[in-house]
Formats: sequence, structure tokens, C-alpha cells
Amino acid sequence: MDRLPAGAQLNRGAQLTAGNGRTRLVMQADGNLVLYRVDDGHALWSSGTAGQPANRAVMQADGNLVARAADGRVCWASNTAGNPGAQLVLQDDGNLVIYANGGGSLWSSKTVQWFGPVTVPDFLPSTRAPRFANGPWPQGTQLAISVAGLPSAKINATRMGLCGGMSFLTRDIVESGTPQLRGTQADRIPVVLAQHILGRLLDSFSGPAIVARWLALTSASDEDTVVRGDGVFHQTSKELPRIIGDVTAGRLCPIGLVLTQSYAPWAVFQNHVVVVWGYEQHGDTLTLRTYDCNRPRRDDITIKLDIGSPTTVKPITTNGTDMDSASGRIRGFFRLPYRRKSPAAAYIDDATVTLAAEPAARMAPGARVAVRLVAANTGSTTWTRQPAYQIGSQAPPDNTTWGVNRTAVSGNVDPGQNATFTLNVTAPANAGSYDFGWRMRAADGKWFGTASSTLPITVSPD
Repeated sequence: MDRLPAGAQLNRGAQLTAGNGRTRLVMQADGNLVLYRVDDGHALWSSGTAGQPANRAVMQADGNLVARAADGRVCWASNTAGNPGAQLVLQDDGNLVIYANGGGSLWSSKTVQWFGPVTVPDFLPSTRAPRFANGPWPQGTQLAISVAGLPSAKINATRMGLCGGMSFLTRDIVESGTPQLRGTQADRIPVVLAQHILGRLLDSFSGPAIVARWLALTSASDEDTVVRGDGVFHQTSKELPRIIGDVTAGRLCPIGLVLTQSYAPWAVFQNHVVVVWGYEQHGDTLTLRTYDCNRPRRDDITIKLDIGSPTTVKPITTNGTDMDSASGRIRGFFRLPYRRKSPAAAYIDDATVTLAAEPAARMAPGARVAVRLVAANTGSTTWTRQPAYQIGSQAPPDNTTWGVNRTAVSGNVDPGQNATFTLNVTAPANAGSYDFGWRMRAADGKWFGTASSTLPITVSPD
């Protein structure tokens, strides 16, 4: 039973248990009404009536919850009288709440726990986040720098970490419902995609306020101080409700990880960004499930911290990121404001088609021959059979000179993979010189990539 309706009571030794079994409310023999967390037996709330003669908790018809003694004396009350029909509910989130007959909350123990497990629906890093790691990036990836009154400059960004861009792009993909980017080598993705990720990295800083936040947290101490106020751990504790709120609402939540401590402004680039996609609490230990672009394709990356006290600094640990010097420790983190952007620019069709087994330079009219072509997927999209990605004839496009104009891929072809096509072509019936060439065709009907070489073939009966 997880509730006391109007007029019901909890006698000495009796208890309510939340529907998920994670908390229980006990009317103890010592006169105290206590809410316990089952995991570790920790008392989350009590009426403070231990040693008093209270022997029952009564949800009165007038809406007041009281702890009464055998002689009728009230030892404790919720002070919610005047709400007939109200009931007491022990919720799955660990909060003990008195609800009015109309549904509004009248009183609570303020003991919300983030038990979980809760995850963003239909999301796993291995199936929805990009499969390539956080660099190095393809040659030509550049950060443009523009300062008023000075010539613009471009900085080589092939070795930059673009974690904020990777994290924001992941949420863009999920919220837009577009396919996973399944290439596995960051240095082989199209430069256009790398530049898009770089752009989303800049978006993740979201103006001077976020830059200032990074600088302040990087230079702050872990502990609270009289001069500088809340330390990094305390500030992290204050961020948790909004992070948990995002995930509970089914939204991915990018967070900035503070890994280093320094007053040098450039030290902020030693920090990191991940995406929280799930959480679970046992005792005072909160586990956040994260997508970490330094550990792509892994669903087991977590951040763990003790949330028993927001002011007592305790270790925050992770099995992710590249932090050999930090031994899996994080100083703290904060929620990054996110604004959605279409990920359309991240999906690039590109290919290189080669003739692996060419037809003879001279063929008899009507002769049949098997030709093998190989198409390398050099873009960022996955070629699919349905909707169909096809190889199609060229010179001119989509001609039927050789008896076949298009053939679909036999299965999914991820970036970096090859599709092999064996075509049984038939020479034209009339003598003459005919061009033979092929190119990839996208599901939307657009031709893309580099076509095969165009071969002139002579058709002659001789």
C-alpha cells in the first residue's frame, strides 16, 4: 500500500511502501513517523516525535495528517486542515505528498530522490550517436578567426577536440529523427561535416555568459570559500535538478565537465563536454549515463557522485574521457544551454566508382558480358537498399544502351565501406561506338560522387 486515504490511519508498527519498493513510511514503536530509503536504510524525513506517546498516524477527514497518542493528543501535524478528502501518497520518487481532493499538492516531505533507472527513449550511444571519435579530423578542417580591423585568418583544426560540437550534433540528430552517422574514422569524414561539427562547437559556447562560466569554474576551488562563494562541487549539486529534469522529460542533456584547475584562460580547452542520457540512484550515489565522444560506440560510460550533501566535496568519477593524468576524476560539471539546429548539413552523399572488371574494348552486337564495379562510400551517409541507393549508367545519365540502367545496393553500406556490383550487360544490336560509364544515384534521385572512367566500346560483328 502506497497511500492513506481520508479517514485511514497507520498504526504502530505498520508502514506504507512506494510502488517501486524504494522507500517506506513507518509508524515506529518509539512514536516517530519516519520515511526510509530502502537501499541503505537512510532516514529521509521524520515527524520528530521519537520518545513521544504517538501510536498512530491518521489522515483525517479534514485533510490534516497527524501523529496521535492513545489519549487523542496530537504530537505532530501537517497543518493542512480545511481540505476534506485529501490523501497521503508515498510516490515512486521518494516524496511523501498530501494531495487535495482536486489533485493539488498541499504538503510534502521534500525528499525527491532520482531513483530511476530513467533513460531517454530510443537512445543508445552505440545506435544513435556518431560512431567516429573526437578527432583527428580530415585535412582542410579549419577554424576561421576574424578580428575587426585585421585580416581574417584560418587555423588548422585537424587536432582540435570538438566535443561540444559532437554533443550538440548528437542531440540535433535525435531530435530531428535523422539516421546515425555510421562512419568510424574521424579523419575520413567529409570536410564539410567536420566544419559543421566545428560550427556546433562554437554554438556550444553560446555567447559571453557561457565562456565566463567555463572560466569561473575552471579557476574556482572545489570547496566553498568565504571570498569566492560556492565551490565547484556545490555548484555541480545545484545543476543536478535541471540535468535530471531534462532526462526525465526525454531530452538529451549536454553538460560541460570541469577537469582542470587553472587561472589561465586557455586552460578551459582542457575541459570536456558529454551528453547525459540516463540516470539511476542507489543510496546517496547518483549514476549519470553519458555519451562521451572520446569513447564512441560505448553504452557503459558513466559519471558517479555522492549527493548526500551538496557542500561536502566528494570524488566525482568516470570511466570515460581521455584523462590519464586525472585518473578518472572530474572536478564538477554544469548544464549547457542548447538550441536545436538542423543536422541536414551533416549528411553528405559522396562516392568514387571504379571499374574492377572492364568489358572488352570491342564486342559483338548483342553479346552479353559480366562487368564488376566497386563504389567506395566516401561520404557520411549510409547507403540503403530501401529507400534505394543505386549505381546508374552515364553518358548520358540513366541510359539503357547496355540493357540495364540502374542496380540497387544489396544491403547497407556505411561510410568507409565499398559496394560491389556485378552487372550482366548486353551490347547494342547495332554496330557503332558506345560510351560505357557509371555513377552513384541517391535515394532522392540525385547523382553524386565521382563517376567511373567512361570507356568507348566498339560494337562490331567482326
